[in-house]
Amino acid sequence: MTRNKFFLSMSSIFLAVTLIGFARSYYFRSYFDFPELPVHLYVHGAALTAWFVLAFIQPWLIKFRRTDVHRFLGYFGIAIAVLVVASGVWTLFMRDVSEIDEFPTRAAGNLASLLMFSICFTLGIMYRRKSAVHKRLMLIASIPLLAPALDRFARIPVFHDFFGPLLSWFPAPTEIAFATLAFLMLLIIVVINDLISERRVLPGTYWGLSSIFIITPATTFAIIKSGAWVAFVHWVAQA
Repeated sequence: MTRNKFFLSMSSIFLAVTLIGFARSYYFRSYFDFPELPVHLYVHGAALTAWFVLAFIQPWLIKFRRTDVHRFLGYFGIAIAVLVVASGVWTLFMRDVSEIDEFPTRAAGNLASLLMFSICFTLGIMYRRKSAVHKRLMLIASIPLLAPALDRFARIPVFHDFFGPLLSWFPAPTEIAFATLAFLMLLIIVVINDLISERRVLPGTYWGLSSIFIITPATTFAIIKSGAWVAFVHWVAQA
């Protein structure tokens, strides 16, 4: 697979998974008798959708040599990324506010996903003038954001019936097993692409992987262990 085709293909897959995964519970919720969503989920869903639409458009702009438009839309990308993180924290707060004392570590997984995205995105912006590094970091930044869509993708009856027996060995419900393994597989695919196309793992890839497997777990552990998330939830609730 050529360099351009890989990033075009991955961005297309990410957008398709997002649209299919959230079709029943978000985009076409009224057709599937899903309950009304709170405002923070509408905002977070819109932010995630905007991110994956932009992530789909940007490689095509490079393919057609419209780097000027690509750079211009990058400013919107920064605004969308901030909204993704802010709405993600808002969503976590709304979920945890009533039970934070009973389940103080409940936010760890979702906090980790937001941190993975934030760190990789920030590095991607810092290295925006180094194309090979930039595009890999932006691609890897998107992978943690796919987790909710992958979870819901596996809940669609036809897919749940298919993956359920295949993932029965995994010590978690089918949707969590699918999301976890798909997350790891996508990262492996990025590494394999480097090895095939470049004969080595490029800096953008191993910096992204280091952010996900080293920096993020350490940071998340520090936040949860220190009680910072519990303190934040109490502070916002009392504000």
